[in-house]
Amino acid sequence: MTSPTSEPTLAGRRVSVTGRLAAMSRLEAREWIERCQGTWNELPTPQTDWLVVGDEGWPLRDDGHLTRKLSRAIELQEQGSDIRILTEREFLEESGAVEASGLRLYTVAQLARILGVPRDRLRRWVRQGLIEPVREQHRLALFDFRQVASAKALAELVSSGVPAERVRKSLEQLRRWHDGAASSLAQLALLEQDGRLLVRLAGGHLAEPSGQLQLEFEASNRTAASTPIAAESVDDPEAWFERALDHEDAGRLTEARDAYRRVLEIDPDQVEAEFNLGNVLYAESDLMGAVQQYLRAIDKDPDYVEAWNNLGIAYGDQDRWSEALTAFQRALAVEPAYTDAHYNLAESYEQLGRLADARRHWQQYLRFDPTSSWAREVREKLV
Repeated sequence: MTSPTSEPTLAGRRVSVTGRLAAMSRLEAREWIERCQGTWNELPTPQTDWLVVGDEGWPLRDDGHLTRKLSRAIELQEQGSDIRILTEREFLEESGAVEASGLRLYTVAQLARILGVPRDRLRRWVRQGLIEPVREQHRLALFDFRQVASAKALAELVSSGVPAERVRKSLEQLRRWHDGAASSLAQLALLEQDGRLLVRLAGGHLAEPSGQLQLEFEASNRTAASTPIAAESVDDPEAWFERALDHEDAGRLTEARDAYRRVLEIDPDQVEAEFNLGNVLYAESDLMGAVQQYLRAIDKDPDYVEAWNNLGIAYGDQDRWSEALTAFQRALAVEPAYTDAHYNLAESYEQLGRLADARRHWQQYLRFDPTSSWAREVREKLV
């Protein structure tokens, strides 16, 4: 992290932190505050100026109550203290640490690796409104940690048996000073039914706070009953698309393939169905079929960056490295900051013996993803 280039706004301020920070470790935050001539307070006191609330997840304890530091800060405010409660984003912006902290956005694939959630399930959450990308361009959804981490944190509270009313009450308290809590209340509404807190899974099943085997964030091999299509929806492409997602998430690839094809029979212009069908065929090891599907998606939307990327992967698995190279280059021509395409392009160059070009794209990859397990692998390759 670099030093501030202008007079630091943290100078003379006493700062405390609660919750987990998304952009930096607690030690890095302390070093930044002290470098900016501020003072680190382990606990909020009447003399504390700022309490910073980490953006990874929510500042709730395992029992659903607010953290002790946050409760203390709210109590101090009610007693007339000038202590400010800031989100991590507000702290980074006001202290000039946004660039220094290396804040970045994540693709679905990156978040799937980080959170241990299957990427198709993340896409399903987006369609259901449980999480929302901060930006979407060329069909590439980009996230920061907050939306996904908060959705997962809420659902983990649910699965551990925390009473719904307690979580709701804590979120209502948070909403008084944190706009993001409003979106979490909306997320909570999606997880609530008939007065009970439940999580709706991709297959339409619900998880209960009792811990009954209905909530899964990790990939599983469980099987589930097929979701029926209502008679009035038999020609509704959206109903068939949802059914295909159900099958795909449950690992029923044959049924998912047939459902996606039914979507395309009804609506031949459904580009996402072309792409998802390619993913199913790839999972079935039908590489030629996957290539044809990705090409169909690209024909309908030439800027579909994930289709270009997956096309390159399918080519690479057939040792068609020159064609893979072209596909990854096209993905980056559409979205130069597409991290996964940089990694895959570097791999293609390596296979073709063009190590200088591979090195250049591995270095580009590290610009966008400096801390993951893949980043460690890339650094080993560069050495």
